[in-house]
Amino acid sequence: MSLNEINYVWRPGENLNFGDGVGVENPHIVFNPEKMTITVTGSWADLTQYYEIWGNFPEGGANWSATKMTLDDDPTSGIWKAENVVVENKSEFVLRFMVSDVVKHWLHPYESTEITTPGTYPCIPIEYDYNYSIVPGKWDITYNRTLGTLTVESAIGAVDEIEADSQSAATIYYNLQGVRVDNPTAGDLYIVVRGNKTTKEYVK
Repeated sequence: MSLNEINYVWRPGENLNFGDGVGVENPHIVFNPEKMTITVTGSWADLTQYYEIWGNFPEGGANWSATKMTLDDDPTSGIWKAENVVVENKSEFVLRFMVSDVVKHWLHPYESTEITTPGTYPCIPIEYDYNYSIVPGKWDITYNRTLGTLTVESAIGAVDEIEADSQSAATIYYNLQGVRVDNPTAGDLYIVVRGNKTTKEYVK
């Protein structure tokens, strides 16, 4: 599909942005220094976007590889899944967001997180060098892009689902940038972790 001629008012240091999930093939770019405009012509190109798990499954050794996740039946849900992930020895993993087979960003927990039972854990695009570790089993792994959470469930029912009591579990607060907050401010929105439950809440 042809791209109509588009004129941008350009300022030094700014980038051109054609929107999420699209790009331009064979672009022809003309810069007019007098009018400070950039004229772009070319063809639209759809960019493939998806999430994948990057881990050392199944042996837990030095060999890391990608497991591609699939989008939920409702494409607006922002839910991505990888089912029947086999872990033979304790392994580590993180998530990464891919655009046309290029890593756009990595997704980590707020701190090193060991997964021994089914549960839900924070998972956001932050620069922290923390990984998830997971015990042997067959697991269904789901990433919720809207909530920024990772849910792990047993795919064979061999692991008992142990849910922490939200009333007695310690409550940990993080701001929306993923930084832990020891003294949350009333009225502000935080990511709240209680046991294996993660929510977004306004502090009263």
